[in-house]
Amino acid sequence: IHMRPMFVDGGWVYLARKHLIKDGDSGKAADYVTHLSRIPEDGGKEEIIYRMRDDSETLALIADGYMYTYYQSKLWRTNLETWEQVVLLDLEFAPFVRIKDLSYLDGFLYFVADYGDDQKLLRMDPQSGGWAHVVSQPMAAYAITNDAVYYIPYEKRQVNDPAVYPADSKS
Repeated sequence: IHMRPMFVDGGWVYLARKHLIKDGDSGKAADYVTHLSRIPEDGGKEEIIYRMRDDSETLALIADGYMYTYYQSKLWRTNLETWEQVVLLDLEFAPFVRIKDLSYLDGFLYFVADYGDDQKLLRMDPQSGGWAHVVSQPMAAYAITNDAVYYIPYEKRQVNDPAVYPADSKS
């Protein structure tokens, strides 16, 4: 089962899920399009508020009135009141291949940057898009609290027989 993320922000529960388009055929998968919906956190009717740009736009996070999505190899910030959209990070011009595990604390975004050979934890100012390493050594996973950043260090090592499987820089 694939679980879609849900976020609570400003008295609302937000989720992205597929809805049948107007006048769509319920028997055609192509007529179901991903939308951002919200429900009052104390219960109530679901309200569709945004149509994702296509099936490749993915909800990553909602925090402090902003939606963060991945779309066309970019991290986007969308204001949930004005619907203004800004590209925070274009992966075509970043030193890393992709990002994942986006989280938010005290006005900053945190994410794992995948450099191909290793991953590092970065912190980004969501207003300026400026980023810096929080953990500059390779890591496998992280968790952030108000007091500390916890992470699992990653060390590449060969566990098979090097005589049979010689180590190289690509594995």
